[in-house]
Amino acid sequence: MTACSQNMMGIWMKKILTQSSDGLQKAQQVADRMSQAEELLLKRTCDGLTKVLQLISESLIISAHSEKLMAMKDEALMLQRYEEVINFSEQTMGHAEVNALSSGVNLQPNKEDNSVNLQFFLLYRWRWLLKARANFYLGRLDQAFELLKKLEQGKSIVDKDSSNSDSSTSLYASICELLRLKAAGNQAFKEERHLDAIKHYSAVLAFNIESRPFAAICLCNHAAAYQAVGQITDAIADCSVAIALDATYPKGIESSSSVADIKKAYRKAALRHHPDKAVQILVRSENLDKLRREVAEEVHRDADRLLKMIGEAYSVLLGPSRNKPTKL
Repeated sequence: MTACSQNMMGIWMKKILTQSSDGLQKAQQVADRMSQAEELLLKRTCDGLTKVLQLISESLIISAHSEKLMAMKDEALMLQRYEEVINFSEQTMGHAEVNALSSGVNLQPNKEDNSVNLQFFLLYRWRWLLKARANFYLGRLDQAFELLKKLEQGKSIVDKDSSNSDSSTSLYASICELLRLKAAGNQAFKEERHLDAIKHYSAVLAFNIESRPFAAICLCNHAAAYQAVGQITDAIADCSVAIALDATYPKGIESSSSVADIKKAYRKAALRHHPDKAVQILVRSENLDKLRREVAEEVHRDADRLLKMIGEAYSVLLGPSRNKPTKL
């Protein structure tokens, strides 16, 4: 071997050793950040969430195609950043498919029944589950239902995973029941069976209110049914809780009550519309204690404002301008 060849060999060996050392160092950095992120995720705090996302983002710069890192980021975003969960799950599908195809995986649906194959299901499973959970918490139960239906189909071609299958099956059953009860309430209201509608909507609220936007919709439907049978005070209480659960839902503010309705309800509302009474609508559960406290705080904050608005409306109706058109 010539001196030149030996020199070139030495340069290449040095380069390989440098790259190997750099690779090991980066791998250790990713492992350390993942370990820190896992510990912070267990604490489930807002400050911890920010740090977790920072650690994962830094790790993804080094290991952009890591399925575990992408799954961890989705889990972190599930702490009330649901739109980001959905967007990130969809954005990372390209990376996942590259990983799968490079391993020789066939991602085409089965030709016979167009069902998902084993490799396809394993690739998409955690994304479907997290997207379903995110849609559930955003009140999009129909979309969550469709995703969970795919997961249920996938279970017929793969052994059950204790964590994923249990959580998806439980959520699937809950969503089926919530949609059934809401549909029954809507049908009863449409047929002017208002007491039956109240019963069905009450069953929804007793069953599950973890999907706050969905619960707000059902509370407004509940309020509409109460209003239809003349129970205006109960309708006001429902709307108050609906606003606390989801301030963005416009129907939480009832504007269709007649002048007579408001006059009739005012004295009852002033005496009976207490925040604690409104919060009694929510099902009692150890898992929902935090949610109940949050809603109670919102209702308490809104109670004075709500009663003041009712009082002002009543004063206007009884004042000199009562014969003029009134904007409520």
